[in-house]
Amino acid sequence: MNYITACPKCDTQFLLNDALIQAHLGKVQCGHCEHVFNAKNRLTELTDDFSIDDKALANDSTTDSPSESRSDDLDGNIGVVVDQVSSQAATEDTESNITAEEKTSKDSKVDIESIFNNKPIKKPNKHPALIFFLTLLLFLTLILESVYVFRNEIANVLPQVKPLLERACIPLKCTIELSRNLALIAIGDADMHEDEAYQSVIKFSTSIKNNAPYPQAYPNIALTLTDRNDQAVIKKLILPTDYLASKDKIKNGLSSKETATIKLSFHVNDANVASYRILLLY
Repeated sequence: MNYITACPKCDTQFLLNDALIQAHLGKVQCGHCEHVFNAKNRLTELTDDFSIDDKALANDSTTDSPSESRSDDLDGNIGVVVDQVSSQAATEDTESNITAEEKTSKDSKVDIESIFNNKPIKKPNKHPALIFFLTLLLFLTLILESVYVFRNEIANVLPQVKPLLERACIPLKCTIELSRNLALIAIGDADMHEDEAYQSVIKFSTSIKNNAPYPQAYPNIALTLTDRNDQAVIKKLILPTDYLASKDKIKNGLSSKETATIKLSFHVNDANVASYRILLLY
Protein backbone atom coordinates (compact mmCIF):
# COMPACT_ATOMS: atom_id res chain seq x y z
CA MET A 1 0.00 0.00 0.00
CA ASN A 2 1.32 3.46 -0.96
CA TYR A 3 0.86 6.65 1.02
CA ILE A 4 1.64 10.34 0.76
CA THR A 5 3.13 12.19 3.69
CA ALA A 6 4.27 15.77 4.10
CA CYS A 7 7.13 17.26 6.08
CA PRO A 8 5.69 19.38 8.92
CA LYS A 9 8.58 21.84 8.57
CA CYS A 10 8.74 22.59 4.85
CA ASP A 11 5.51 20.91 3.63
CA THR A 12 7.41 18.82 1.05
CA GLN A 13 5.36 15.74 0.02
CA PHE A 14 6.77 12.21 -0.31
CA LEU A 15 5.61 8.77 -1.42
CA LEU A 16 5.88 6.00 1.20
CA ASN A 17 4.97 2.34 1.44
CA ASP A 18 4.30 -0.01 4.36
CA ALA A 19 7.86 -1.26 4.51
CA LEU A 20 9.34 2.19 4.88
CA ILE A 21 6.80 3.16 7.54
CA GLN A 22 7.32 0.05 9.64
CA ALA A 23 11.13 0.08 9.37
CA HIS A 24 11.67 2.51 12.26
CA LEU A 25 8.19 2.89 13.68
CA GLY A 26 7.27 5.56 11.14
CA LYS A 27 10.27 7.89 11.65
CA VAL A 28 11.53 9.38 8.36
CA GLN A 29 13.86 12.18 7.27
CA CYS A 30 12.84 14.88 4.83
CA GLY A 31 15.09 14.84 1.75
CA HIS A 32 14.54 18.56 1.28
CA CYS A 33 15.19 20.11 4.71
CA GLU A 34 16.54 16.96 6.47
CA HIS A 35 13.91 17.33 9.24
CA VAL A 36 13.14 14.07 11.06
CA PHE A 37 9.45 13.44 11.82
CA ASN A 38 6.93 10.64 12.28
CA ALA A 39 5.25 9.97 8.98
CA LYS A 40 2.34 8.15 10.63
CA ASN A 41 0.97 11.45 11.87
CA ARG A 42 0.60 12.88 8.34
CA LEU A 43 -0.35 9.96 6.07
CA THR A 44 -2.80 10.02 3.18
CA GLU A 45 -3.63 6.66 1.62
CA LEU A 46 -3.42 6.44 -2.21
CA THR A 47 -6.26 4.72 -4.01
CA ASP A 48 -5.79 2.42 -6.98
CA ASP A 49 -7.09 5.04 -9.44
CA PHE A 50 -4.37 7.53 -8.40
CA SER A 51 -2.20 7.78 -11.57
CA ILE A 52 1.04 9.47 -12.46
CA ASP A 53 -0.89 12.37 -13.96
CA ASP A 54 -2.49 12.93 -10.63
CA LYS A 55 0.95 13.06 -9.10
CA ALA A 56 2.05 15.64 -11.63
CA LEU A 57 -1.09 17.65 -10.94
CA ALA A 58 -0.28 17.63 -7.30
CA ASN A 59 3.23 18.76 -8.12
CA ASP A 60 1.99 21.68 -10.25
CA SER A 61 -0.19 22.89 -7.39
CA THR A 62 2.78 22.95 -5.02
CA THR A 63 5.16 24.90 -7.28
CA ASP A 64 3.45 28.18 -6.35
CA SER A 65 4.90 28.01 -2.86
CA PRO A 66 8.70 28.17 -2.37
CA SER A 67 8.43 25.87 0.63
CA GLU A 68 7.04 22.98 -1.50
CA SER A 69 9.07 20.77 -3.87
CA ARG A 70 8.44 19.61 -7.40
CA SER A 71 6.65 16.40 -8.28
CA ASP A 72 9.92 15.02 -9.59
CA ASP A 73 11.10 14.95 -6.00
CA LEU A 74 8.20 12.78 -4.90
CA ASP A 75 10.07 9.61 -5.74
CA GLY A 76 13.55 11.00 -5.20
CA ASN A 77 13.03 12.51 -1.81
CA ILE A 78 11.35 9.53 -0.22
CA GLY A 79 11.70 9.74 3.54
CA VAL A 80 14.03 6.85 4.12
CA VAL A 81 14.59 5.72 7.68
CA VAL A 82 18.35 5.37 7.98
CA ASP A 83 20.82 4.87 10.74
CA GLN A 84 21.26 8.63 10.94
CA VAL A 85 17.58 8.96 11.85
CA SER A 86 17.94 6.34 14.56
CA SER A 87 21.09 7.99 15.89
CA GLN A 88 19.47 11.41 15.88
CA ALA A 89 16.33 10.03 17.56
CA ALA A 90 18.43 8.24 20.17
CA THR A 91 20.40 11.42 20.79
CA GLU A 92 17.15 13.37 21.19
CA ASP A 93 15.78 10.75 23.62
CA THR A 94 19.02 10.84 25.64
CA GLU A 95 19.00 14.63 25.76
CA SER A 96 15.34 14.64 26.77
CA ASN A 97 16.04 12.11 29.55
CA ILE A 98 19.00 14.16 30.83
CA THR A 99 16.90 17.30 30.68
CA ALA A 100 14.06 15.58 32.56
CA GLU A 101 16.46 14.30 35.24
CA GLU A 102 18.04 17.75 35.63
CA LYS A 103 14.58 19.30 35.85
CA THR A 104 13.47 16.75 38.44
CA SER A 105 16.65 17.33 40.47
CA LYS A 106 16.17 21.07 40.22
CA ASP A 107 12.52 20.83 41.22
CA SER A 108 13.42 18.62 44.18
CA LYS A 109 16.08 21.10 45.25
CA VAL A 110 13.60 23.93 44.97
CA ASP A 111 11.03 21.98 46.98
CA ILE A 112 13.55 21.20 49.74
CA GLU A 113 14.73 24.80 49.85
CA SER A 114 11.15 25.99 50.00
CA ILE A 115 10.48 23.70 52.95
CA PHE A 116 13.44 24.94 54.99
CA ASN A 117 13.63 28.55 53.87
CA ASN A 118 10.05 29.56 53.12
CA LYS A 119 8.19 29.45 56.41
CA PRO A 120 4.38 29.51 56.16
CA ILE A 121 2.88 32.85 56.96
CA LYS A 122 0.20 32.65 59.61
CA LYS A 123 -2.73 34.84 58.88
CA PRO A 124 -3.90 36.79 61.91
CA ASN A 125 -7.39 36.03 63.16
CA LYS A 126 -9.82 38.70 62.18
CA HIS A 127 -12.05 38.20 65.24
CA PRO A 128 -9.93 36.93 68.17
CA ALA A 129 -12.44 38.16 70.77
CA LEU A 130 -15.28 36.30 69.10
CA ILE A 131 -13.25 33.09 68.87
CA PHE A 132 -12.29 33.37 72.54
CA PHE A 133 -15.92 33.93 73.53
CA LEU A 134 -17.13 30.93 71.53
CA THR A 135 -14.38 28.73 72.99
CA LEU A 136 -15.27 29.81 76.52
CA LEU A 137 -18.96 29.21 75.86
CA LEU A 138 -18.24 25.73 74.52
CA PHE A 139 -16.09 24.95 77.58
CA LEU A 140 -18.79 26.11 80.01
CA THR A 141 -21.43 24.13 78.13
CA LEU A 142 -19.30 21.01 78.43
CA ILE A 143 -18.86 21.56 82.18
CA LEU A 144 -22.59 22.12 82.75
CA GLU A 145 -23.48 19.03 80.75
CA SER A 146 -21.01 16.94 82.78
CA VAL A 147 -22.48 18.28 86.03
CA TYR A 148 -25.98 17.39 84.85
CA VAL A 149 -25.02 13.84 83.86
CA PHE A 150 -22.99 13.12 87.02
CA ARG A 151 -25.11 15.16 89.44
CA ASN A 152 -25.89 12.16 91.66
CA GLU A 153 -22.24 11.17 92.03
CA ILE A 154 -21.23 14.79 92.72
CA ALA A 155 -23.90 15.15 95.40
CA ASN A 156 -22.79 11.90 97.06
CA VAL A 157 -19.09 12.79 97.10
CA LEU A 158 -19.67 16.48 97.96
CA PRO A 159 -22.72 16.66 100.23
CA GLN A 160 -22.17 20.39 100.77
CA VAL A 161 -23.09 21.14 97.12
CA LYS A 162 -26.19 18.95 97.15
CA PRO A 163 -28.55 21.86 98.05
CA LEU A 164 -27.20 23.85 95.10
CA LEU A 165 -27.75 20.95 92.75
CA GLU A 166 -31.28 20.42 94.06
CA ARG A 167 -32.15 24.08 93.40
CA ALA A 168 -30.62 23.85 89.93
CA CYS A 169 -32.73 20.78 89.19
CA ILE A 170 -36.02 22.57 89.88
CA PRO A 171 -36.26 24.36 86.49
CA LEU A 172 -34.80 21.32 84.75
CA LYS A 173 -37.28 18.96 86.46
CA CYS A 174 -34.55 16.57 87.50
CA THR A 175 -33.82 14.92 90.83
CA ILE A 176 -30.77 14.17 92.93
CA GLU A 177 -30.80 10.50 93.83
CA LEU A 178 -28.76 8.75 96.47
CA SER A 179 -26.16 6.18 95.55
CA ARG A 180 -27.29 2.56 95.30
CA ASN A 181 -24.25 0.33 95.61
CA LEU A 182 -25.28 -2.92 97.27
CA ALA A 183 -21.69 -4.12 97.35
CA LEU A 184 -20.97 -1.51 100.02
CA ILE A 185 -23.95 -2.41 102.24
CA ALA A 186 -23.45 -5.26 104.71
CA ILE A 187 -26.11 -7.29 106.52
CA GLY A 188 -25.52 -7.69 110.25
CA ASP A 189 -26.67 -10.44 112.59
CA ALA A 190 -30.30 -11.45 112.13
CA ASP A 191 -32.71 -13.15 114.50
CA MET A 192 -36.17 -14.63 114.18
CA HIS A 193 -38.39 -16.05 116.98
CA GLU A 194 -42.06 -16.43 117.91
CA ASP A 195 -43.80 -13.72 119.87
CA GLU A 196 -44.57 -14.88 123.40
CA ALA A 197 -47.67 -12.70 123.71
CA TYR A 198 -49.27 -13.41 120.33
CA GLN A 199 -49.76 -16.73 118.61
CA SER A 200 -48.60 -17.18 114.99
CA VAL A 201 -46.62 -13.96 115.15
CA ILE A 202 -42.95 -13.96 114.17
CA LYS A 203 -40.52 -11.31 115.30
CA PHE A 204 -37.65 -10.64 112.94
CA SER A 205 -34.65 -8.36 113.51
CA THR A 206 -31.47 -7.57 111.60
CA SER A 207 -29.14 -4.66 110.79
CA ILE A 208 -27.58 -3.10 107.72
CA LYS A 209 -24.37 -1.02 107.54
CA ASN A 210 -23.26 1.43 104.86
CA ASN A 211 -19.52 0.96 104.20
CA ALA A 212 -19.42 3.62 101.48
CA PRO A 213 -17.72 6.99 102.14
CA TYR A 214 -20.97 8.70 101.12
CA PRO A 215 -24.69 8.31 101.94
CA GLN A 216 -26.68 5.61 100.19
CA ALA A 217 -30.36 4.92 99.71
CA TYR A 218 -31.97 2.44 102.09
CA PRO A 219 -32.38 -0.90 100.32
CA ASN A 220 -35.41 -3.15 100.02
CA ILE A 221 -35.31 -6.42 101.94
CA ALA A 222 -36.49 -9.65 100.33
CA LEU A 223 -37.33 -12.02 103.22
CA THR A 224 -38.03 -15.68 102.52
CA LEU A 225 -39.30 -17.96 105.33
CA THR A 226 -38.59 -21.66 104.80
CA ASP A 227 -39.69 -24.93 106.41
CA ARG A 228 -37.53 -27.75 107.73
CA ASN A 229 -36.87 -28.95 104.16
CA ASP A 230 -35.64 -25.47 103.18
CA GLN A 231 -38.70 -24.95 101.01
CA ALA A 232 -40.08 -21.41 100.81
CA VAL A 233 -43.41 -21.06 102.59
CA ILE A 234 -43.67 -17.26 102.90
CA LYS A 235 -42.06 -14.51 100.80
CA LYS A 236 -42.15 -10.87 101.77
CA LEU A 237 -40.73 -7.74 100.15
CA ILE A 238 -40.02 -5.19 102.84
CA LEU A 239 -39.66 -1.59 101.65
CA PRO A 240 -37.81 1.21 103.51
CA THR A 241 -41.20 2.73 104.36
CA ASP A 242 -42.05 -0.53 106.17
CA TYR A 243 -39.04 -0.59 108.49
CA LEU A 244 -38.35 3.17 108.86
CA ALA A 245 -40.64 5.43 110.80
CA SER A 246 -39.18 8.76 109.65
CA LYS A 247 -39.49 9.97 106.05
CA ASP A 248 -36.48 12.24 106.56
CA LYS A 249 -34.29 9.17 106.97
CA ILE A 250 -35.51 7.84 103.66
CA LYS A 251 -34.76 11.18 101.99
CA ASN A 252 -31.31 11.63 103.53
CA GLY A 253 -30.37 7.97 103.15
CA LEU A 254 -28.08 5.75 105.17
CA SER A 255 -25.09 7.86 106.14
CA SER A 256 -21.51 6.75 105.64
CA LYS A 257 -20.45 4.07 108.17
CA GLU A 258 -23.93 4.18 109.73
CA THR A 259 -25.63 1.02 110.98
CA ALA A 260 -29.42 0.83 110.93
CA THR A 261 -31.33 -1.69 113.08
CA ILE A 262 -34.46 -3.24 111.56
CA LYS A 263 -37.21 -4.89 113.64
CA LEU A 264 -40.34 -6.40 112.13
CA SER A 265 -43.32 -8.49 113.28
CA PHE A 266 -45.72 -10.37 111.03
CA HIS A 267 -48.25 -13.18 111.07
CA VAL A 268 -47.35 -16.60 109.70
CA ASN A 269 -50.73 -18.24 110.45
CA ASP A 270 -50.32 -22.00 110.50
CA ALA A 271 -47.18 -22.09 108.33
CA ASN A 272 -44.43 -24.31 109.62
CA VAL A 273 -41.53 -21.84 109.65
CA ALA A 274 -38.12 -23.16 110.55
CA SER A 275 -35.59 -20.75 108.93
CA TYR A 276 -35.23 -17.70 106.68
CA ARG A 277 -33.19 -16.11 103.87
CA ILE A 278 -32.42 -12.40 103.43
CA LEU A 279 -31.60 -10.59 100.21
CA LEU A 280 -31.02 -6.86 99.76
CA LEU A 281 -32.05 -5.19 96.53
CA TYR A 282 -33.03 -1.87 95.00
